[in-house]
Amino acid sequence: MRLLVFMLSLMLAAPSLWAAEAETYCHDAAAWQEWDDLRAKYPDDPELITLYALRVGLCAMVEKKQIDADTARKTFDAAHQQAIGRALERRRGQEEM
Repeated sequence: MRLLVFMLSLMLAAPSLWAAEAETYCHDAAAWQEWDDLRAKYPDDPELITLYALRVGLCAMVEKKQIDADTARKTFDAAHQQAIGRALERRRGQEEM
């Protein structure tokens, strides 16, 4: 059940997880607070930890101008979709038991 709640949280938060302009999003206190809330609610979830670490790293790369905001957004979106897919697979596996 906890997995399902987390998965739904990820899907509902998807539009706000990475905005079109990474420079703005990376400095958005409300967005960081949303992440902090999710991390507090699901502190041991590997998918959330991975996405959070990716967000931190992508923001750092955008800040250093190593990648542009669009590349960061596409990278994060791909990882986010993969995380949702893995969560759905785990849920299906649990339902089959």
